[in-house]
This record gives sequence, C-alpha cells and structure tokens, in this order.
Amino acid sequence: MESFLDYIPQIAAAGAMGVSILCIFRVYNLLKNEQEKDQPRPVFLRSIYIFMGFGVLMTILSLGIEFSRHFMGDGGNQQEVLTKKLVAIDSANYYSLDKNGNPASISVDVAGKDYDLSQALPDDFLQNTELKLKAGGDGKYLAVKRNNGKETVFGFLNASELKSSLGDLLVDTTRTAPKLPTVPNQLLESEKLLFAGVMYSPTSRVRTSVQQKLSGKKANSKVANRYLVDFVHTEGFDEELQTLAVKLLIQPKQMNALDAGEYEKLVSVLSSDGVRDAPWRHYELAQVYYSRYGKTDNPDDLENYRNALRAYIAAYDRLTWISNAPDDYPVELTWYNEAKATL
Repeated sequence: MESFLDYIPQIAAAGAMGVSILCIFRVYNLLKNEQEKDQPRPVFLRSIYIFMGFGVLMTILSLGIEFSRHFMGDGGNQQEVLTKKLVAIDSANYYSLDKNGNPASISVDVAGKDYDLSQALPDDFLQNTELKLKAGGDGKYLAVKRNNGKETVFGFLNASELKSSLGDLLVDTTRTAPKLPTVPNQLLESEKLLFAGVMYSPTSRVRTSVQQKLSGKKANSKVANRYLVDFVHTEGFDEELQTLAVKLLIQPKQMNALDAGEYEKLVSVLSSDGVRDAPWRHYELAQVYYSRYGKTDNPDDLENYRNALRAYIAAYDRLTWISNAPDDYPVELTWYNEAKATL
C-alpha cells in the first residue's frame, strides 16, 4: 500500500505550493498526535503552532506567485512580440508633429536599443499637397486636404490675414487707388464732368428730365463695371456711395459682365465689414460666388456660395434688432427665407 511518503517527489515538483501543503499536512499530524496524549506537552504544542503559521504564510505567498505568473504570462514571449512590433513601426517611416504643430520625432528605448516610432515631419513634406479653403465660422477659413471623401484640417487663416495675403498673391486685388483707364478723348472727360454735375444739382423738374435721358445713354455693363468695381475697391471714398455701387454691381446683368479680376475685387470687398457690413455683405457675397460659379463651374465657388448663405442666416439670427422686426426689414427677411430654402 502506498504511503504519503511515496507522493513526496510529486508534491515537491509542484514548487512552493507543494512544499506548503506538505508542511501543513505534517504539522497537522504532529498536532493530532500530541493532542491525543493524556498530558500534551506545551513546548511541543507551541512549536507546532509556529510551524503551522509558517505553513499558512507559505501557502499565501505561493498563491500570490501563481496568481502573478498566470496573469503575466511568458515574459520572454511578450518581449519577442513587442520587439517585432517595434521593428515594424521603425521601418514604416511614420512622421509626427508635437502638440504645437512643430515637427518632432518619437523614439523609445527597449532592452538597451532605440526604436524610432516616427520621424520629425520634413519642412517641405507638404509643399506639393493641394489644400482647399473652407469657411469655419468666427472669421476663420480652414485649410483642408480632401482625400477619399474625408477632410483633414491643417490650420486656418482669419479673414483679415487672408485678405492681406491675397493682395500680395493676386494681381490688383488690394484696395488701393485704382488705375483708371486713360481717357481716350475729350468727349469721355466731358461726360464724366456732366454726370458729376447732375448728381450734385438740386432737385428740380429739369434735373429729373435730364436724368431720365442720361439713364439710357450709352448703357454698357462692362464699362460700368470697370469704374464701379474700382470705386468700391478703393479706400477713402464715400462709403455711402460705395454701398450704392455694390448694389448696382450685384444685379444679375451687371455681375454677368464681370471679368475674373473684377470678381476677385468684389469678393475682397464683401469678405469683411467696411463698405458693406453683416448681414448684408454675406448675402451679396453669396450672389457674387454663385454668378462666378455659373461661368466657371468651379465647385469651390458653389461651396463658398453655400457658406456665405450660412453666414447670412447666422448673422440674421444674431442681430435681433433685424430678425425681430420683419416689417421694418422685409428685404432682409426675403433673403433669409431664400437662403433657408436653398440650404
């Protein structure tokens, strides 16, 4: 018959847990034998209790070790898997920026070896990347990259910065003194003087008659646009008169006669408060974009048209002294409803 001693090799092979069980079992037998005596020896009992406490402590420690081994797994295997992943990332050539948008590399030291998780983004990496401008609200225009139907935002330009930059990049788009065409003959100069004189003449029956005759004389949208656009695009002129010029320019027939440079100037004027303020300039700017879209079929103009309508709706809602008095501002209400219906 097999005894307990025959199982000692198997118990020892179980490690600390097996030794703990063996210790507790032997102490239990000693305690049982001592207590069966008529006069148990206190010194022996005390020693037995000490060994029993030791066995319990060993059992708790053994359980903790087994628990840790179970959840930690094979450390060597994990190290190998981690190293393979780091090598794969190192060879993938990722690029990164820090939280301030500045190029910065990322590396990690594992077992005494450096692995590059990403390299600092080269300064010229994005120079051939085509970006689009998109209105982002609060006077911001977002620089976005479109790829596979998704947009990545790279930053923004505020309206004043964009306007200033366009003045340097595009031909004749800054609001400086206009370069008026050279007067070809004395007749044109005399007509300009006549119109200026009529404008400042006191109201009378004769003045009304003259204005009616002049209103149909030599009508030419292209010539009118050349002067009107330069007039509204020049700083220092009477803004009330410039407002009237803008109202003339956004009429469909007038806009249809605008050339590329004149479109740019009119967009520049209506992109910020000044000659025309919000909410009016937003709606008028939308009409300019839509007119140009009808000629060029450029999807950016269509998107800018919609963004300008959104800006008009937001400004109309924000200016309660207009939105709460529709009877006093019927035109603005009509524009608002049209913009809502369009979007």
